[in-house]
Amino acid sequence: MLAIIEIFIAEFSDTFGQVTLEHSYYIYHKDFFVINLGNNDYKFELIDSSGFSLYNLDHTPYLLHVVPPIPLWRPPSYYGVSYITKTLFDCDSTNIEYVLMNGFWAGNFYIYRTDGTLLFEKDSVTGTIANFNGSIYQNPIVNTPGGAKLLLQFNRKHMINSADSEYVYSLCGTLPTDTNEISVPHNYVQVFPDPANRMINFIINQPNN
Repeated sequence: MLAIIEIFIAEFSDTFGQVTLEHSYYIYHKDFFVINLGNNDYKFELIDSSGFSLYNLDHTPYLLHVVPPIPLWRPPSYYGVSYITKTLFDCDSTNIEYVLMNGFWAGNFYIYRTDGTLLFEKDSVTGTIANFNGSIYQNPIVNTPGGAKLLLQFNRKHMINSADSEYVYSLCGTLPTDTNEISVPHNYVQVFPDPANRMINFIINQPNN
């Protein structure tokens, strides 16, 4: 019994060996990432249903609760916040910019500054989609020898995997190596609204499209 107790303490203690708890964040119904704004300027990012906040690596506030000009929750879909950077879309490094992108089906693709300035908008598009092990990943921005490129698919039917056209845009800066993108695991079944009161809707997309 003594050996079992010692193993339990070793696995669940906040401080053991060289691993030390620095800080904890409340993330109920929130997303948490480590992002690179560019030039190895790393921040912690906390996203909720209305906006996002950034924290320095010492956990002090850097930018508290940016609320996008459009609501993130626009039934029946949710706009994800991604590509928070300083010079990817606009070479003026004094501003922070970010993307609002629909993670389920085609909607508007927005690029905003945190001061509310709209830098770019394209309607009825999704970011270029890759499908891995039944999950859908949107990777619309890639670095190439010819510079960073933004890839958007026009979807007339507003559904994934029904693209009519592909648009390729050149960007001002370079995509940092650690920038969160939209990931929608197991997107064959979509459920909304979340949270629900009395009724839940299901949209089923078969794996064979």
